[in-house]
Amino acid sequence: MFGAVSLRYLARTAIIVRGPATGTEYRFSGVQPVQRVARADHDALLRTGHFVQEA
Repeated sequence: MFGAVSLRYLARTAIIVRGPATGTEYRFSGVQPVQRVARADHDALLRTGHFVQEA
């Protein structure tokens, strides 16, 4: 994904979130806690407190 960054989901329960800027659905779980997300969605997802940026 062009302009993508990795975020780590901090919980164990599976969730699907929709990126507010792109409308893309991202699926996170305890098994797959790290996903690449569009840079345009990055800040909003971090503000939820459920994610941290992966190095």
